[in-house]
Amino acid sequence: MEIIRSDSRGKTKIKWLNSRHSFSFGNYYSSRNGFGTLRVLNDDVIAPSSGFDTHPHSNMEIITIMLEGELTHTDSMGHSEKLMPGEIQVMSAGSGIMHSEYNNSSSQVHLLQIWIQTQDKDIEPRYDQKTFEFKKNSMTEIVSGKTDSVLYINQDAVLTIAKYDAGNEFSYSLSNRRGAYLFMIKGNIVINNEKLSKNDAVELKESFTAVVKDECEVLIIEVEI
Repeated sequence: MEIIRSDSRGKTKIKWLNSRHSFSFGNYYSSRNGFGTLRVLNDDVIAPSSGFDTHPHSNMEIITIMLEGELTHTDSMGHSEKLMPGEIQVMSAGSGIMHSEYNNSSSQVHLLQIWIQTQDKDIEPRYDQKTFEFKKNSMTEIVSGKTDSVLYINQDAVLTIAKYDAGNEFSYSLSNRRGAYLFMIKGNIVINNEKLSKNDAVELKESFTAVVKDECEVLIIEVEI
């Protein structure tokens, strides 16, 4: 169990973007270059009337979790979509894709972007998005490489969001050679007598139980390690 406190994350701050990085990214270098097949977890706030201009990706599973605002997506496959809070976007960049993500509104956009190393190289690019209803005191699986009943990616990984009220507990089981990267979207929990607060993260390599101290929302990324 290794804890990554919020203030230890990397930072990119420019006129239109305030981004915090859990791992090395862009001009930010860290000894943390990923966790298993997880390569990127960026916490991005995008200013109004701005965003990421058209740019390429390849051979990466890219997941966007909308937390606040409205984001406009366009890509070289012909998609033009809007994403709102509660929606999750998946792009299998595969052999290559061009896309842009833009905030056309008058309010800021807040999102999490996750990159997971793809299992098969140069597959046909694919795009999908889905709206989820995150019920309290439960865990909702949002992305999986094991089933197409949720958003599918080309990797043996599972993303889950846990939402619980104070006073509850939740457990998560891990098998051999599996790990979980937890990111605190909001609230406070305790694992193994260690308190985790908003924007803290923890790397876990064995099953765990979390005690909820304040209403929480937790992203759990399970990957091969």
